[in-house]
Amino acid sequence: MANPDYILANKPSGVASHRVSPEKPGFCEWLENKMAQELYIVHRLDKETSGCMILATSPEAAARLTEKFTARQIKKKYIFITDRQPQKQEWVVESEILKDGKVMLSKTAAKEPNSRTEFRVIKNDGKKPVKYHLIEASPCSGKTHQIRLHARDSHVPLLGDTVYGGTAFPHFFLHSHSLSTDDGEISHTTTWPIIYDHLELLSRPQLCQWLMSYDRRLRLYPELLADEQCLRLIHNEGTPLRADKLGNTVHAGWWDDHTPTREELADVRLFFELTGITNWSLQNYKKQKTQASNIVATTAPPTWRAFENEACFEFRQDVGSSPGLFLDQRNQRHWTRGNSKNKRVLNLFAYTGGFSVMAALGGAESVVTVDLSKKYVEWAKDNFRINGLQPENYRFYDMDSQEYLKYALKKEHTYDLIICDPPSFSRNKNQTFQVDRDFKALIQKMKSVLSPAGLIVFSTNFEQWDGTTWERSLDSICKPEKLEFTRIFSWQWDFEVDNSACLMKAFQIRKERMD
Repeated sequence: MANPDYILANKPSGVASHRVSPEKPGFCEWLENKMAQELYIVHRLDKETSGCMILATSPEAAARLTEKFTARQIKKKYIFITDRQPQKQEWVVESEILKDGKVMLSKTAAKEPNSRTEFRVIKNDGKKPVKYHLIEASPCSGKTHQIRLHARDSHVPLLGDTVYGGTAFPHFFLHSHSLSTDDGEISHTTTWPIIYDHLELLSRPQLCQWLMSYDRRLRLYPELLADEQCLRLIHNEGTPLRADKLGNTVHAGWWDDHTPTREELADVRLFFELTGITNWSLQNYKKQKTQASNIVATTAPPTWRAFENEACFEFRQDVGSSPGLFLDQRNQRHWTRGNSKNKRVLNLFAYTGGFSVMAALGGAESVVTVDLSKKYVEWAKDNFRINGLQPENYRFYDMDSQEYLKYALKKEHTYDLIICDPPSFSRNKNQTFQVDRDFKALIQKMKSVLSPAGLIVFSTNFEQWDGTTWERSLDSICKPEKLEFTRIFSWQWDFEVDNSACLMKAFQIRKERMD
């Protein structure tokens, strides 16, 4: 039974415990946004540390739990990986830990130590000679970086923890495995990352990176790892591999001019095997646009269906980098469903109509779907049918979105909600579209068919401009047009954690209020 005073959370590696800057929220803020509730950190974990955390739901509860930690009534167990040979199977380290400027020091010869950690070797990689070891650490005190310092003092620094003498690796491995109290009030254990069960794979850093990327999603979005839901499993995390889980099928891309080697393809296959994924395809997407992409390997069906929340969509293997839905718009589509009731909705550059489906399911008075490609418009109609929506009750146009805006103005059509997610670049028979060059004219056209209280949701993945550049550029057009805009910050951490680095930039634009 849940305790109303606190939540027991499962923090992923690679995420700070709390906000670093306005555009870099931490795990606490992410949970607050997800739960719509203010939370208070009782104990912090380092950015690279995964596992058990307690967050209080009130200042009073935070104070009570902090007192329990201070009185050492909450027992903690951590697990870490080292590539150094332990001298014993069990041992204890005591030292005085103090801060010298920005540096943490551990003095093992201190007469009055203020920290104590108990260590125990759990297992090794089973090779000869043994290279990697899994070690349990039970801190009896709560000093900053205590386990990392005492591991170094024991000559078994964490693999990847170069700050405290560890061998360089993409990140270090430390997992908060359990938190418990003798009175039984708290008993919280989390599963350690997959790689902890396969130490022999640490000799393959790229595969380890994929497994840790998967582990991050597992801790953030366990509900979306259900068979029928969609989630990005691997994003832009230091390797050529990207992977989208679309129901029970994964669509993966190898974004590099070279086709994956035999060893790299073996790592891809092993990644899917270890994560229990049986249906998958891997396509090689060349950085050079003149080079064709090709399917490297596949066990996936040519078409299949999957869900995003309660909506169902069709996916196809042979259509390029996105097989039917851009997953970085998941939150935006969810918002659209909740904000379309009784509204006239226009979806421009609609692709396969994901926003349109959500607007219709949300009770929109009318939905207009516009895309240049007739194939995608027909696909959008199929998505309507899958969700029990009759396409004949809505309007679909396979035409240029800017040309449609001219047509709508001529016909005096107006819209309460306009969704606009244009490509960075496109070409048709008559003209080219380049978002950084043409967005001003596009916004002016959308304004001309926007109802007095209407709203434009404008988003772009244009890589050459960051969020700040887009804000300045939008300001240059919105002020003269008497429009107001606000940026929508991303909370989709299956993509970027850092909002300042997000490829997806989204804004809400509305007419100025005439008070």
